[in-house]
Amino acid sequence: MTQNRKKILVWLLPISVAIAIFYFSSQPSDESSQLSNSVIKIILDFINRLNLQIDIEHWMEILSLPIRKLAHMTEYAVFFIALLIAFSVNEIKNRLRPILSMMIVFLYACTDEFHQTFVPGRYGCFTDVLIDCTIAGIFTILFMINSTSKK
Repeated sequence: MTQNRKKILVWLLPISVAIAIFYFSSQPSDESSQLSNSVIKIILDFINRLNLQIDIEHWMEILSLPIRKLAHMTEYAVFFIALLIAFSVNEIKNRLRPILSMMIVFLYACTDEFHQTFVPGRYGCFTDVLIDCTIAGIFTILFMINSTSKK
């Protein structure tokens, strides 16, 4: 595969992640909650099979919000990493890669929250932008520290 072709094809990964985020954000709140709760229920059912006999309804209520927010942070962390890889293959300077990736993740999170204002039962919130960007922000800081320590 030629280098130019590779430089273009590598963008399929971050584009695919962005499409997946858009798809999940397009789900009405009922469908989104159902998906999150089904994942939590699988985990809690597994725990109950270990004869720990936990109150599934109680734990569903406690874990629902944190699991949903962790899922959002994970989606955006994957998006950040996909962007880093694309910038790397396209030979963008090391110091710029995390900054550009973080800027794109932040802007995409902002547009995603705006998009959610048009989805039934969902709403946009700047706090969610910050939550979405948490892991990507931590990665950015770590990459910046790492690049300055190599000098």
